[in-house]
Amino acid sequence: MATVKKYSSDLEDQVKQYDKEVRTIQFAQKKSLEVRKHEIHRTIWIGALAGTIILIFIFPIGTLLGAGIGYLIGVEKIKAPFKKRMFRLHEKYPSIKAVRKGLAGEMSVTEHITKNLSDDYLLINDLTIPTANGRGTQIDHILFGKSTVYAIETKNITGRFYPYSKHMWLWYPIVSRGKVKKKTYVDSPAAQSQYHATQLRRLLKSKGHTSIKVTPVVILTNAQSVWHGRFNQECPVFSNPKAFIDYTLEADIGPGLEDTEEVVDGLLEFQDEKEESYA
Repeated sequence: MATVKKYSSDLEDQVKQYDKEVRTIQFAQKKSLEVRKHEIHRTIWIGALAGTIILIFIFPIGTLLGAGIGYLIGVEKIKAPFKKRMFRLHEKYPSIKAVRKGLAGEMSVTEHITKNLSDDYLLINDLTIPTANGRGTQIDHILFGKSTVYAIETKNITGRFYPYSKHMWLWYPIVSRGKVKKKTYVDSPAAQSQYHATQLRRLLKSKGHTSIKVTPVVILTNAQSVWHGRFNQECPVFSNPKAFIDYTLEADIGPGLEDTEEVVDGLLEFQDEKEESYA
């Protein structure tokens, strides 16, 4: 079983924080409904009385209808401020659905790697490394294998993908929504992964690890995503995590990388420095 040196990710942290805030609002709303039951009962009686007077000719249906409307009015009045809090929370996390989707894709890759690769492999999830311009770039997964290091870009998105240019892919989504037409062009995940690999290669070289090979990889994790391009050895694209595992078991043959633990610990120091800078 492959060893995971860093399991959590920024995506996971965002989802956990969002869910925590949702639970806080929901608990406060439930408590408020319990404490203010008398207000709901009052609106029920007022509604029942109004229904009886207005719809006296169909008594007792008018009474029951009025009571039901009164109940809804009473409950909604109490819920109103909490709905506003939820609305503001959604504004705070506008991309939470996409974040959940991305997290699911990353977790799928992690699960396949840990279950199907031996302990010769070391995995780092969601690592931000410094770049040549000093801004930093985030890599979904860095997998240390027997003969190479894989810089893995994970995409959890549906549709059919075709190569278009060095920096763009042609995308035919399964379901078109909003401004997405029958076909559109998206930034190439392969180009992104190659950039990550270049920066990782540069960083390792600066630390004296000049012989380590870094291979960029793209893994499409959604069952409804298909890559229609040719296999490119410089940056392989896989339509599912299993295909990547099969490729790795066949291609990653070697005596093993030297000082892997030392190299991994050195990379993790950059993550610690990043977290300390935001503390």
